[in-house]
Amino acid sequence: AVTIDPEYTLAYKELGELYYSMKDGVKAATAYESYLKLKENPTDQDKTRYAFFLFMAKDYTKANETFKPLAAKPDASPTTIKYYGYSLVKAENLAEAQKMFDRYYGMIPQDKIEASDYNYYGELLQSLKKDSLAIINYKKSLALNQDQDDIAQQIAEMQFKLKKYPEAIAAYMELFKIRKKPLSKDYYLLGQAYYNT
Repeated sequence: AVTIDPEYTLAYKELGELYYSMKDGVKAATAYESYLKLKENPTDQDKTRYAFFLFMAKDYTKANETFKPLAAKPDASPTTIKYYGYSLVKAENLAEAQKMFDRYYGMIPQDKIEASDYNYYGELLQSLKKDSLAIINYKKSLALNQDQDDIAQQIAEMQFKLKKYPEAIAAYMELFKIRKKPLSKDYYLLGQAYYNT
């Protein structure tokens, strides 16, 4: 359709949605950008969708530029605030990310917080050198979704780094329950943790 008519607006929107469902963020963002350029008055919903696609494409700078005016609105949705916070963490804009997480957590009930929320907040805290608080958030994430060997490994390695060797041993044991084939590095650090205790 867009080969025949390069200004066929709706086709770009559908292309963006299809690429997004195929988890191809770069193509989704490119198609949606064309859609927004051609559409006469893009809505906030259109812009939010575009920001999500940019986040998936790992274009955090552009995503943050798009999210910022949307998040500034008093009626911004919790999902918009959340993903803006995620994107700010990835862009290492830590002070602004902290504000967004504080705002997001104030908008939703505790039981609606997802495993990924705790992961990104843990990543933020880790970047702020608040490792003990980061571990608490990673553990909350694991409690909600136990099938996360990367998070279990993060906890184990952080406990080891903090020289909390008994906690590191327990964390590696948890990791071994999740990861089908433990890595040689896991055994090595577990051995060191036992040695240090």
